[in-house]
Amino acid sequence: MTGEYLSLVVTAQCNLRCSYCYQSAKNPRRAEWNVLQAGIDLAWGGGLSQIEIMFLGGEPLLEFDLIRRAVSYSETLDPGRNRFRFALSTNGTLISEGVADYLDEHEFDIQLSFDGVQQAQGYRGSGTFEILNSVLDSLSVKHPQLFRNRLRISMTVIPVTFSLLAESVKFLLEKGVRRIQINPCLTPYSGWEKDRINKLDDEFARVAEISLNHLQHTGMVPVTLLRKRDNEVTREGRRFRMCNALNGDALVMDLDGQLYTCTLLVESYQKFPPGSLMEQVPALKLGDVRDPKVRMRCAALAESAGVANLLPSLRGSCSSCGNCDECEYSGQCNVCPVSIWQVSSAAGPYRVPDFVCAFNKVTLKYRERFPSILEAYRRFFPESDVANTTRDGR
Repeated sequence: MTGEYLSLVVTAQCNLRCSYCYQSAKNPRRAEWNVLQAGIDLAWGGGLSQIEIMFLGGEPLLEFDLIRRAVSYSETLDPGRNRFRFALSTNGTLISEGVADYLDEHEFDIQLSFDGVQQAQGYRGSGTFEILNSVLDSLSVKHPQLFRNRLRISMTVIPVTFSLLAESVKFLLEKGVRRIQINPCLTPYSGWEKDRINKLDDEFARVAEISLNHLQHTGMVPVTLLRKRDNEVTREGRRFRMCNALNGDALVMDLDGQLYTCTLLVESYQKFPPGSLMEQVPALKLGDVRDPKVRMRCAALAESAGVANLLPSLRGSCSSCGNCDECEYSGQCNVCPVSIWQVSSAAGPYRVPDFVCAFNKVTLKYRERFPSILEAYRRFFPESDVANTTRDGR
C-alpha cells in the first residue's frame, strides 16, 4: 500500500435509514476477522511512517468488538503507536460512556454525522437529535481533548433543510464544536428548483456572517468550507480534475476484502444504477487484499489512471446554472463523480446535479471573504509558531 489512509468497512448494517444516504442496500453482513487482519497487514507492510485506519459502515459501532480486535492487533504490530492512528465515521447514536472512554484512550479521530438543529436532524432519524445533543455534552465534559481536537461534525444538506443551515451552524458553535464539515447530498433528492439559489445564497450569507464573527473572537474558522488555502486555485490557474480517487493516497477495503479507491464505490452496501461509474471504470476496483499482486496494482494506480484518463472531468460538464467551462469557480469546485453518475443515465457523465452546483457556487462565493488559514493564524496568534498548526488547519 502506498497511501496514507485505509478505510475498513466492518459492516453493511446500520441502525438508521437516512432518507438521502447513498448506501442504498444496507444488509446484516459483517467483515470476517481474517479479512480485516489482511487489510491491516497490507497497511503495515507498506513502509509508510504513518497511516490512518478509518472504520466505516453502515454503522461501524454495531461491530464495536470487531473494531476493538482490529485496534488490538494493530497495536501488537505498532506497540509504540508511532505509525498507526485510528478514526471512526459514525452516526453517534451508539456512543455510550464506555465507547467514548475507549475511543479517547486510543486517540481516535471521530467523524460524527449530525445535521444540526432538531428539524434538520429529523431527516436522519426521529429522536436522534436528543441522543447526539447528549453525546456532545458528555464528550465536551468528560473527554475535552477528544472534543476539541479530534472531533468533526459532518452535516449533510438537502433541498428541504438548507434553510436551517445557519441555525444549525450557530447551534454547533455554541456547543463548542471546532470542525464543521458541510456537504450537499450526493443522491438525487426532490425539492430543488433553479430559482431557489437566491434563498440558498441568503442562508449561506448568514452562515458566513456567523463564521466571520466567530473568527473575530476566536481566530478560528470551524466551517471547513470557508477555510481558504494559501495556494487556492484562481480562474487563471484553474484545474478541471474533479476527484482524487485515483492518486493512490487513500484506499477502502470492503467486507469481502475487495480494495477500492473511494468509499462511494464500495459494493456491499449499495446498488449502482445501470451504466454506473463502477461499470465504466473497472480499474477503480483493485482486487482482493489477499492477492499477492494487489500491492503492485496499488503502487501503479496513480500512474495508470493518469495515462488512461479514467475519471470524467468538469471540462464540458454543465448544470441548470450553466456550463462548467464558463463558471468563475471552475478551478475550485469539488464535484463527486459518483453524484454525477447518479443523475446522468442516458445523458452521459457530464450533467452536474443542480443542487450540488448551486451549493458549490454559493459556498465558494462566501469563502472568498475569509483570510487563508495561515493568514488568519498569523493575525490572531502572532507570537506562535505557524509551523506547529495541525494538519487540517485547526
